[in-house]
Amino acid sequence: MLRLSLSTTCLLLLSWVHVVPGQLSVSYGMPWGNWGSTEMCPVGSYAVGFSIKVETFQGSGDDTAVNGIRLYCFDPSSKRRTTVESAVGSWGDWTAVKSCASGYLDSFMLRVESFQIGDDDTSVNNIKFTCSGTGAQLVGDGMPWGEWGHWSRKCPKGVICGLRTRVEASQGSGDDTAVNGIRLYCFDPSSKRRTTVQSAVGSWGDWTAVKSCASGYLDSFMLRVESSQGEGDDTSVNNIKFTCSGTGAQLVGDGMPWGGWRLRRALETTRLLTGYACTVLTPAANGGPRCNLLWGVGGTGLR
Repeated sequence: MLRLSLSTTCLLLLSWVHVVPGQLSVSYGMPWGNWGSTEMCPVGSYAVGFSIKVETFQGSGDDTAVNGIRLYCFDPSSKRRTTVESAVGSWGDWTAVKSCASGYLDSFMLRVESFQIGDDDTSVNNIKFTCSGTGAQLVGDGMPWGEWGHWSRKCPKGVICGLRTRVEASQGSGDDTAVNGIRLYCFDPSSKRRTTVQSAVGSWGDWTAVKSCASGYLDSFMLRVESSQGEGDDTSVNNIKFTCSGTGAQLVGDGMPWGGWRLRRALETTRLLTGYACTVLTPAANGGPRCNLLWGVGGTGLR
């Protein structure tokens, strides 16, 4: 029985939408916590409003101020309105939505309390945005501690279509701060350009049908892997499946049935994946070699 080990084998053929022309951020947030997932408005829509989750004054208790930021997205073609949010803290309530009367959100500013050295830290206390065209300012219903920083730049191309927040998890009996920073992502919502990327590809098999999210983007994946067969015929990766953001819909590749499904991994990227296809070689009559898949995407973090 032939045993095959390939160093250059099939990867993924991925379909991308949007081109990332810029990221908006400010340098004066605080350093605590971890960055949440990047969340994007649906294709063709962009941010026209926002809301923040705020914990009000706790008296002698621990204050955290802003716990979350939610973007309100609008699709001018379908008139559909949606919301996106990244990591969110545990405390407080969502405040009233602030929306541009016309245009879209195009820059932001944070109100941040600096390190209090032994006193109660709150970090981000409020946020405000400007609207395109009119320059109208939308100020969040946050807390009053700290100082307003400088305005972020505006998108060099396109509009704000996504965000990522840095949130400190509960510290137990320690000092909680919740939101410590925000990044906004710029995209061209009018662009319907789709491109594909692939890495090393093996010599056998054919590309199967593309599997695409009806909405959202690919956000996690799972592999079907056959363990070592000893002196038998090894195949390694036999299939892959992804989940779609928002709906959680699963896209299962047209792979082979050998092996078991392994633990799901999350994709972390500021470029949106919306479909994929894989090369799969059907078994030869004599039990010959099959495609051995590797996973990974250049320029994209996998964890």
